[in-house]
Amino acid sequence: MRSITHALAGYLAPKLSGTQYGKSFYDKVVHRVDDMQEILSVIKAQSTKCVPNAVRKGFKAAFERFDAYQLAKYRTENKDIKLVDIVNLIHPKHTKAIKQLVDGELKNEQTWEAKVSAAGNSANATAKEEAWAELVLNKKLGYLALIRNLRNIEAQLK
Repeated sequence: MRSITHALAGYLAPKLSGTQYGKSFYDKVVHRVDDMQEILSVIKAQSTKCVPNAVRKGFKAAFERFDAYQLAKYRTENKDIKLVDIVNLIHPKHTKAIKQLVDGELKNEQTWEAKVSAAGNSANATAKEEAWAELVLNKKLGYLALIRNLRNIEAQLK
C-alpha cells in the first residue's frame, strides 16, 4: 500500500509546487526514512529536471523528525538514490547523526538482534527477558519481527 502513496506523491510533485500546502503534504506523507527515497525515485522516473521546493521543504521538515536509529536503519547504500543524496538535496539541521551519515560512519547498533545477543552473552539470567521487554515497550521491534519472535519472547518469560 505504501507504493501507491509514493507514486501519487511523486506524480503530484510538479502540481503542488508553489502551493501553500505542498510542504505540509510532503511532511505528512513521509513516515519512514525510505519513503523519501521512493518518492524521489518516482519524481526522477518522470524525467523532472529538478525537485520542486515543496518536496524539498516537506522532506526537510520530515527528515528532522528522525533519530540516529532510523537514519541508520534506512541508510540503504545499495539503492539508486542514497540517504546521503537526500541530505545533500534538503540541507537539514546538522546533528551528530547526520555528520556520521555523511562521513559514512553511521552504524545501526540498536537492532533487536544485537540487543538480544548481548543480553544472551551476559551472566545475568534475566538479561534476555529485560532486553525483549525493552524492545517491545520502546517500539524498537517491528511488527513482523515481533510476530516472528513471539515464541522466543514467550520462552524467555517462562
